[in-house]
Amino acid sequence: MKLRVEWCLLLLLCSSIYAAEYRVEADNTPVYAEPSTTSENLGLLHKGKRLHSSREQGEFLRVKSRSGRDLWIQKSSLTAVSTSDAYDVSTDVQSEVPIFEPTFKRLRLDIGASGGSMSGEGFAEVALGLEYFMMERLSLRNAVFYRLNRTQPDIMGLDSSVRGNGNLPLGALRLRGIIGAGFRFATRGQEAPFVELGGLSRFRDFELGFMLKYLVPVNSTNPNVAIYSLVFSGATGFF
Repeated sequence: MKLRVEWCLLLLLCSSIYAAEYRVEADNTPVYAEPSTTSENLGLLHKGKRLHSSREQGEFLRVKSRSGRDLWIQKSSLTAVSTSDAYDVSTDVQSEVPIFEPTFKRLRLDIGASGGSMSGEGFAEVALGLEYFMMERLSLRNAVFYRLNRTQPDIMGLDSSVRGNGNLPLGALRLRGIIGAGFRFATRGQEAPFVELGGLSRFRDFELGFMLKYLVPVNSTNPNVAIYSLVFSGATGFF
């Protein structure tokens, strides 16, 4: 047992000693959470950044952030350099890894189809929304909608809400959890505050998922309404 522990320590020591040094060869080199281009894109590295890696997996090299988190970069974006060249900078190369820019898109367009019931009568809605991300976890969404009622006159209006967002990587899939609150401006006296929650599965710049919206009753003539939506969205190229 003692011999086995000594061998393990020796292997760890060798792996740290013989870690290869690399230089980033292109601006906007993506950093991934997993060794896959479909995993969460954590940010960008600029050309000339120096770092080192002691492990590779497929077409990716692993580097460590200052906090010890594993980060992955495509080998094709890096060039191996000599030890003296790699450390020809005044700062620790490992400390530079977390210093990258956010890559989330500021604007997302979405279209949704919904169904629900009010006072025992079913209805269908369609909506077109624009979501602006003030930061990665906080967004503001405005969406125009049109509701088709069975017997009552149709209504239209605008939903405006503030959303909190959380990203959860699930292998090749990424799930964006959403919780928010807002106000519905509508014709025929159907204005009401609402809360919403849901989850959207993201692949590259596109999302598909479900949302639940609950309209809070404000008077006896405006009952509570639950709306179930299927949503498709995509990032724009404006920001």
